Amino acid sequence: RRVPLCILGELPGAFALVWHDTEDNAVRMVRNSERPLHIMKIKGKNTLVYASEKDMALWAIARAKGEVESHTVLPAGELWRFDLGSTGEKMIKPYIQHVNLRTPPTKG
Repeated sequence: RRVPLCILGELPGAFALVWHDTEDNAVRMVRNSERPLHIMKIKGKNTLVYASEKDMALWAIARAKGEVESHTVLPAGELWRFDLGSTGEKMIKPYIQHVNLRTPPTKG
C-alpha cells in the first residue's frame, strides 16, 4: 500500500530519502532543506550514483573506475522519479514533482 506524499511534510528533522516503488518500477528521491542529496551520472554509462555527502559519491565513482559526467544537488522539496523502463535513457531524465515540506524552526 502506498503512503501519501503529504506525509513527507510531517517528517521531523533532516532527511534525504531514496526508494524503489515496485508498483511502477521507479526510483524516487526527495530531501528537505536540512540534508543535501548529490546525484552524479557516470560518464559513458547509464548509471547514477547518489549520496548525502559529495565525497562519498565521488569515492563510489572512483572505486568503479569511472568519471563524473554530470553532478546536481536535488533541490529541497522536489520529488524526482526515475522510471526504470525498458530503455535506460528514461532513468536519466527525472519526472519532477513539488512536495510541501515543513519549514524547520529557526534557531535563535
